[in-house]
Amino acid sequence: MGGLSKKAFVHSLDSRHSVMFAHIFDMAERCDKTSRGFYGDFLSENSQAVLLSRENCLPVKCVLFGGYPDAERKMVAFIPEYEEPSFPISAVKLYSPRIGSLSHRDFLGSVLSLGIKREKCGDIIADGDNCYLLLHEDVASYVASSLTRVGKEGVKAQLVSLDEVPLPRRTFKPINGTVSYRASGYPRYRIGRWPCRSAYQPHP
Repeated sequence: MGGLSKKAFVHSLDSRHSVMFAHIFDMAERCDKTSRGFYGDFLSENSQAVLLSRENCLPVKCVLFGGYPDAERKMVAFIPEYEEPSFPISAVKLYSPRIGSLSHRDFLGSVLSLGIKREKCGDIIADGDNCYLLLHEDVASYVASSLTRVGKEGVKAQLVSLDEVPLPRRTFKPINGTVSYRASGYPRYRIGRWPCRSAYQPHP
């Protein structure tokens, strides 16, 4: 890896991203110096692209994972080659017989209204009468015990294993002459633990 300076790594970024990426650079340096794994927060797809475009500035290679293959929001980590990844991602299951009437914005807004920062939130997966929130384990228990309403609907929340979260299905549809996709719940398709390190690596 390139091992350039933090200044080069955050060059030309806006103030919000420069603070976040300076922290990411510090994690990489600590991993390099201590040979220990360090885990950050969830990144948007745009932030992931920026990170990968600047990866040559880091002393060690980053690893991205969002709780299941092809997750949109992924947590960033720096992990020694000999260490198996152990991402601090937890899942909260929400139930309501009217959950289908709620939108992604409703779920995210309800979580953020509890004082949870956006970077602590991963993907949101709807599946029938249930919705699954992928969260940093630091906040998952609090969300599970505090979230009782989404929009105008009451919900029951509980912590569940990642193995219980249904894998989203990608449905392709043309948009302005190009092919895009959206995610929808895919019942009865369960997630394994993916112990192989390569499962966490989104790029060669």
